[in-house]
Amino acid sequence: MPGPEHELTARTFDSIIKQKITDGGQEALIQHMGSTQYDGTYNAKEADASFKPLRARPGRLDWPTVILEVGVSEKPRRSSLDAKWWIENSGGAIRVVLLFFVNLSRKTIRIEMWKKDTIDNPQHTRDHNQQEVTGPTLKQTINITPTGITGAPLVLSFRDIFLRRRKKRRGENNYIITEDDIQKFYNLVWLPDVTSESESSAEEDQSSHSSDNYVVD
Repeated sequence: MPGPEHELTARTFDSIIKQKITDGGQEALIQHMGSTQYDGTYNAKEADASFKPLRARPGRLDWPTVILEVGVSEKPRRSSLDAKWWIENSGGAIRVVLLFFVNLSRKTIRIEMWKKDTIDNPQHTRDHNQQEVTGPTLKQTINITPTGITGAPLVLSFRDIFLRRRKKRRGENNYIITEDDIQKFYNLVWLPDVTSESESSAEEDQSSHSSDNYVVD
């Protein structure tokens, strides 16, 4: 069963994206699919949060364009396999995969944005002379630690979400999740350690009571 860090990561970032879309005036154009399960070629997979455009994909079983998936582990997960599943099983219908890796002991979060893209073939040889390959590609990484953030901001393309070009005369723009947004997100994920605070408060009370037991000549 998912722990609090898993749920807080998914729900908090989901809320940030929703708010950005609402602020842009497109809340009526998007459908929040939550943790819907999607069927792949050989198995099914459940998102932690997902979005799809109502006009471009009105069908009940239509794939979303944006997927959020959270992993909470002490060891790095094989992120490329997660991104590959979503992008390949959807036939490229999913335009953005956001993967979140939460390290409990270090209190760090890594955000990876994956898209389908054509890049130079890293395995290009004389025998395999295909110069370019198309597939899941890591486009951006943001690392969040207790001491700072690297890799921000995160920019979500309007076209990736709604499957059409943005119309500037309508005020449509890409959605920018700023470093400040990401810092607030991080602060909401890590709940205060109530046990430690209680122990500290108890120690203070005990110290206070001890100081009251003074001797008056």
